Parts: sequence; C-alpha cells; structure tokens
Amino acid sequence: MTPAFVDPHTHLFPSKDRAADFSLRSEMSYQEIANKGGGINSSVEACRAATFEELYSLNEQLVRRFIAQGTLTLEIKSGYGLDVDSEIKLLRVIKALRENYKRFIEIVPTFMGAHDFPKEFAADREGYVDLVVNKMIPAVAKEKGLAEFCDVFCESGWFSAEQAEKILRAARQHKFKLRIHADEFQDSKAA
Repeated sequence: MTPAFVDPHTHLFPSKDRAADFSLRSEMSYQEIANKGGGINSSVEACRAATFEELYSLNEQLVRRFIAQGTLTLEIKSGYGLDVDSEIKLLRVIKALRENYKRFIEIVPTFMGAHDFPKEFAADREGYVDLVVNKMIPAVAKEKGLAEFCDVFCESGWFSAEQAEKILRAARQHKFKLRIHADEFQDSKAA
C-alpha cells in the first residue's frame, strides 16, 4: 500500500508544448519524430530562450497540480538545455521548486545533460560526450544540491552503451547516484 503517488520520471517541463509528438507516436517511431524536427531537440531552443522566472512559473503550476492529485514524491530531470548554462538553469529551477514546496512534496532532482545530442553537436557526438563528462558534470557537482542523480538516454540513435558508461562513470566519480533510460525501443546493450 502506498499512501500517495510517486512519479519517478518527469522532466522539467519545457516552455514548448509537445502534445503533437505524443499524437504522432501511434503513427511513427520516436526516432522518426526526432528526424522530422520533433522530440527532445524541439524543446531545447525554447528552454534555452526561457528565463529562470518563466520556467519556474510554468513548472510551479504543474508541481501544484501534482500535489493536488496526490503525488508526494516527484523526480524531475533536466535534459532540455543540453549546454552547461542551460542545464544549470534548469537544475536551479528544480532546486527552487524543491525548496519552496518541501513541506508538500519531495522533489528528487536528476541531471540529464545526456538526454540527446544538441543540433550544434550533430556531427561531433564524441565532442558532446566529452562536454558532458568534462564540463557539465563537474559544474553540476560544484553547485551544492543541484542534482542527486545523473541519467543517460542510452538507445540506438542516441547515446551508445559505451558513451553512457563513460558519462555514468564520470557522474559516479562526482558522487551522483546513477540512472539510465535503456532498451526502451530495442536492445542497446545497456543492460
């Protein structure tokens, strides 16, 4: 018996509605949606452009809705910034929500800079992995309380098992707990 709902997988809600992506899932694969300009990267520009205050306001309304519907534990992941400054901004929004609503809900912050490869790294995926490992993870770790977990999207077309392992090993060195999105669409060798 659970006294309340636990949502172990949400992302910081982007300022761009992706309902059309959800509708397309019955017609095409997630990879096909991404290739047509939808998916994760369709939210990145909107999150990068949004201010802290705009993201906080939007997400505060949604956190209140979670509380009203009986959720008492909510994991919130970053992953729509995909550069150092934007990921830090998203995690700061999560941290502020966590602090301001700690009497009502437990918010578990997760860094997910390895959610997708941003457009500017489309031709240099290893360069992006290096950015996550050498810049993002240390920057997140440096600012106390930004993230408890590090997550990687390990799927064919996204991060390989080898890339995910490299990122997660770096995260573990910085004392993050580990999570992985894996084998959702096919065997990515992550298990």
